[in-house]
Amino acid sequence: MLQPPKPELRLMENIAWHSHRVSREARSNLKSQKPSLIWFTGLSGSGKSTVANAVDGLLHGQGYHTYVLDGDNVRHRLNKLAPLAELSQSLRLCAAL
Repeated sequence: MLQPPKPELRLMENIAWHSHRVSREARSNLKSQKPSLIWFTGLSGSGKSTVANAVDGLLHGQGYHTYVLDGDNVRHRLNKLAPLAELSQSLRLCAAL
């Protein structure tokens, strides 16, 4: 059986790790909580945003600092920036956030 060709892995040489002034530990201490990420994936219309907002409300109610970054909201904002077509997608994404 024929196998599909494997994509070439290109290592970028112009990418460098940057140290930050504020460490992970300092951020954690400031909020008095361990940083965590919950990432919901699924089909369109499957309830990801609904579940994310419910979890956000529960955690916030327990005193946790939370934030929901919803892909639909980001895309909605990006569409408003569509007239700025001369800007790269990366710059429009930064402007949207």
